[in-house]
Amino acid sequence: MKIFENNKIRIGYFFTAIILLVCIVYINKSYTAPKKTQNTVLYPPAYMSLFSFGYADYYADILWLRLIQDIDFCEKGKNKCSQGWAYKMLDTITELSPKFRSAHSSGALTLSVLVNDIAGATKIFHKAIKQFPDDWEVLYRAAYHFLLEEKDNVIAAKLLQRSAKNGGPNWLYSLASRLHKKEGSLLLGIISLESYLKSLKKQKNIKKVKKRLFLLKKEYKKIHKVRDKHR
Repeated sequence: MKIFENNKIRIGYFFTAIILLVCIVYINKSYTAPKKTQNTVLYPPAYMSLFSFGYADYYADILWLRLIQDIDFCEKGKNKCSQGWAYKMLDTITELSPKFRSAHSSGALTLSVLVNDIAGATKIFHKAIKQFPDDWEVLYRAAYHFLLEEKDNVIAAKLLQRSAKNGGPNWLYSLASRLHKKEGSLLLGIISLESYLKSLKKQKNIKKVKKRLFLLKKEYKKIHKVRDKHR
């Protein structure tokens, strides 16, 4: 009897949470979405974690499944995104589920590479580094962002060294020492994007990353040609 009553209470909490979520989403859609995007963009409700009632991870999964359908979306136009829809979705997901690794790592890198939301990616990467301080892949991806997008080779070098210490390939130590040179930064970009490319499925996203890879490799080869001439 007690088990039945406990299950009944849990079900009650669950449906209460769902109703509150729907209400918050409705209010959020009606009053916070910009007029130009109100019909197409649904922003995640503010302070959603306060209304999760123990189902935070469940809500994070739902938002993540929605996000990955249009994770490269930019409501502000090409190359103009800054903490837009994709960032707000990721920010909410990582607040609901702080240990959601894919959202922190892959999500942040997507903001950086596909959405061109540098400010948003930086904030998510800071969260990722805090939540996964010993995860070499997270640190390695963050190093790419801080070097090529934020132009901060000091932070990038430190992240690469931490990545190597926590199980990353030994060549990360060598790469960290070369980041002050253009060749080192290009090499980090090439290696990072080649790894990231394997996780993509949408052809338009694959095409975009391949284009960026092509430009990095072209510049890398140019540096080697110049260096070979002076030998």
